[in-house]
Amino acid sequence: MKAKSKAKVILDKDTNLKFPHVLIIDASAGTGKTHTLTQRFVQYILSKRVRHNNLSNILAITFTNNAAREMKQRILDWLKKLALGIDCEERRQTLELVDLNPEQITDQARIVLENILEHWSDFHIQTIDSFMSRILRASAHEIGMPPEIEITQSYDVLAESTLSIVLNGINDRNSFEELERFLELLNQEVDSFPWNPVPKIINRFKDFLQEEGKALEKIEFEDNTELMQKKFKSIFEIYNKFIKNGLENRIKKDIHNAMQNWDIKRLISAFDTQSLWFKKSGLSQELIDSCGNLSQIVEELALLYSKSHYFHYGIFYEKFKKALNTEKRKEEIIHFDDINKILAEYLRRDNVPEVYYRLGDTLYHFLLDEFQDTDRVQWENIQPLLFESYAKGGSFFAVGDMKQAIYLFRKADYRIMRKIIQEIKNKDQYSTSYLPPNVIDNARIIPLKENFRSGNVILSYVDSIFKDRLKQIKDVIQLREDRTGLTDYTQEAKKEYQGYVKTVILEKNDEELEKQVLLEILADVLKRYSPRDITILARKNKHVEKIVEWLTENSIDTASFSSLNVRKRKIIMEIVNLLKFLDTPIDNLSFATFITGDIFLRAVESQGRRIKREEIFKFIMEVSKPKNTVENFYVYFRESLEYSSLWSIFFEDLFTKVGFYPLYDLVCQCFRTFKIFEHFKEETGFLIRFLEAISTIEARGMNNIKDFLKLVAEDEEDSILNVMLPDYIDAVKVMTFHKAKGLGFPVVINMFYDEKDRNSVMFFEKDEGNLRIYYITKSFADKFPELNRIYSEKNQDELIQSLNLTYVANTRAMNELYNIVIKRDDQYHNPCIDLFEEFENGEKLAPSEEKISKPEPTEIKIPVKCEIEFIEEDSKGWSIKRILETKRGEFFHEIMAHLIFIKDNIDKELDEIIKLISLRYKEIYDFKQVKKTILDFLNIDIVKEWFEEKPDRQVQQEIEYVNENGVLYRFDRVVIDKDRVTVIDFKTGTEEFDYYYTQLKNYIIMLRNLNQQKEVVGYIAFIETKKIIKIK
Repeated sequence: MKAKSKAKVILDKDTNLKFPHVLIIDASAGTGKTHTLTQRFVQYILSKRVRHNNLSNILAITFTNNAAREMKQRILDWLKKLALGIDCEERRQTLELVDLNPEQITDQARIVLENILEHWSDFHIQTIDSFMSRILRASAHEIGMPPEIEITQSYDVLAESTLSIVLNGINDRNSFEELERFLELLNQEVDSFPWNPVPKIINRFKDFLQEEGKALEKIEFEDNTELMQKKFKSIFEIYNKFIKNGLENRIKKDIHNAMQNWDIKRLISAFDTQSLWFKKSGLSQELIDSCGNLSQIVEELALLYSKSHYFHYGIFYEKFKKALNTEKRKEEIIHFDDINKILAEYLRRDNVPEVYYRLGDTLYHFLLDEFQDTDRVQWENIQPLLFESYAKGGSFFAVGDMKQAIYLFRKADYRIMRKIIQEIKNKDQYSTSYLPPNVIDNARIIPLKENFRSGNVILSYVDSIFKDRLKQIKDVIQLREDRTGLTDYTQEAKKEYQGYVKTVILEKNDEELEKQVLLEILADVLKRYSPRDITILARKNKHVEKIVEWLTENSIDTASFSSLNVRKRKIIMEIVNLLKFLDTPIDNLSFATFITGDIFLRAVESQGRRIKREEIFKFIMEVSKPKNTVENFYVYFRESLEYSSLWSIFFEDLFTKVGFYPLYDLVCQCFRTFKIFEHFKEETGFLIRFLEAISTIEARGMNNIKDFLKLVAEDEEDSILNVMLPDYIDAVKVMTFHKAKGLGFPVVINMFYDEKDRNSVMFFEKDEGNLRIYYITKSFADKFPELNRIYSEKNQDELIQSLNLTYVANTRAMNELYNIVIKRDDQYHNPCIDLFEEFENGEKLAPSEEKISKPEPTEIKIPVKCEIEFIEEDSKGWSIKRILETKRGEFFHEIMAHLIFIKDNIDKELDEIIKLISLRYKEIYDFKQVKKTILDFLNIDIVKEWFEEKPDRQVQQEIEYVNENGVLYRFDRVVIDKDRVTVIDFKTGTEEFDYYYTQLKNYIIMLRNLNQQKEVVGYIAFIETKKIIKIK
């Protein structure tokens, strides 16, 4: 499977480069676009000919963090090989790119590497979102925003509480009437009555926010009620004439109902442009002529209704947006979409932020990855910097493939790339809006034609699907125009091995048959490949979950991208259940879940005893009978003749040590007791990441099971509990088509389900500086040309996106490609399925000469004893000193929990509290010093205010709250006043601000949801250092 020839260098040598210039690389799948992007960066950074090529002068923009990380790694690897003087392909290509000899290349690479390491912050390879957020933060004061604003990708947290604020603010007759009308129209929009309309309203508002966030315009909600009434009245007059002339039997029943109920929507739906409102039996031209201009009036009415349908959302959406912006300012939060929108609107007012001038002085060369995924707002924000760079002799280099434009649902706009390519191709008829005159002559397009990923059999098959089959059926599937080049591209295979392709068509949706075909293909492929060489792709997550379930049932090791979250691994969830039980022994469910899991059963088997899972289930059912009076399930287990010995071996020691051991040591004890590393070697990476997560949160001051379990339950971003897929996991990968973009795999099995999303009825169109919103059903579109134009344009984009996704799925395979196509025949038929026919070609060949030995996980052994030893004081590990500090913190917390208000007898009260609490602690503290520390703390002005007794003030100490997900929180002190709620989190020891900040933000969000008419503020109060930090 060696390449036929070495890769060609398609970029011009630095001696031939002319500036300013634009270069677009049109790169089909597998042709090395990332490699070419890396080539350009290395060329610029090493060249003595390219002006303004310092590290800080070059910006490379990607669309994902993974892509940014990969590109940095490729550049560093390339430069490292050059700096070490290695004779390699990278050196050969570099000699073709820069006017340097081999020795100069080595010397220059060393200088550049040192420069990168010394000035890492100038190594600008980042996502477009992070670049824009960087600009916004730098311009925050100028634009009128707080500089340390928090950026979010979701409206979920704020949307519900904001809507509650809006609804709670309705306190006058007009507002109530508006709400009543709004709900009445909302009910008309759906077939069934929504008992709780709030989720529907929130989802609709989030749709509006997303649409506005990716556009430069605002949604315009039209109220055409009066005009519609006039049109309907005109139609009613014509209708009445027919009734008076005794022709009511000629008119459709639905029309009668619509006219009698003044139901505009039903009238439009029942109307027919050919037979108008008449029954087809007995229809004559005379009847149609007698209606006059009825058809035109109904069409005008349909357009008015389409524009007005969502008007009832408008009033409340504007109130919602206003309240949301207030909440965002109050919480100092901004959405990613807001970043681009705010900058774009600021630039449109001819207000260029100062940071743009500073960046314009620094940035000369722009490199853009995945050009086809740029959205319009992002492009508007980048353009001023590009134009500035052109004026100074800079450059723009972009790589992309319109055939892989699969993010149109996120408002990515492939038309930008398409328009620039058209402008460059037609530069003789120069009329460009994206490229200024000073750069158009030096603008070029280079297509990458050599495919290094797939064999010729696979490439020929993909060509047959799109260049032949798609051309044949494009009229049938209503593809008006090939806008992304699916039927017009060139690729040449560079691999020696030709590859193998097989497509299987299943004529009906039969889950058992689908599973059978998939497992048969897998069984065959596994004879020649390791599981980690095989990837199964499907369009939707629900399909991925189903496939993972099938593979798991058949004992095939599987790694789906969702399972790369540590807490979603079955083995980790078993450990979490064990910890839940140890923390709360009355948690019968957690104990029962653990003893029926693999960890316990394998541990028992290692003792020479075999227990079937069914036996334990039977035991659980027996002790769960009503006749048993003992509530705690573990007591039955511990005292039963059958399992008492297992309790002694596995649980007794853990049960007695919980609460005394630090969390990390306790978990290590669990690992050792149940021999988890020995029994689950394939899970080593996840188990180590789990231990690292515990170590990380311990360093933040969280040292008990409850704190850790809270984090596991509420960590939405999953940053602490995420893990990269280890190379040694020999498992079949399962992921969506979208996740697979940019990746290649030796064997790919695609599951193509014949289904498409339900047709949307909400459409947007830019019109005279506004974003007009329409309600259009297929029935409306079929009857009225203007509505059909809008409807069909959106459906063209959805069809193009679906075709592109099919292309992406079929271009991931290196050696063998399998397509399992499951057909259906109904209104949700996906036209892309028509591309496929039964097919088989090529030769199956095991890649033996390239097969890499399977890496094994490092064997992990935990020492037989887990004693706590004295270690250096500055160590981050656990020490006796740290444990004592933790106990001291708990001691102070208990004292503070007994103080409600500060009174004149505070001295005496503190003495009594300290004496009482000390009886529960083995440690001996200096009472006088403790008392002095607390009195000094209570003497701080802001602290005095928290403990001041006031009329109507309520104080809650060590109060427990439950959030909407059922997670329990304990707040140290909550002070509730008439117009404000203050939450205080007391701390001792070191000031671990980052974690405490996040924790208190969660508290504030909960309290704000419960007290929506009051301001909520929070404080982190360090008792010993007397540092107070306010959190809004």
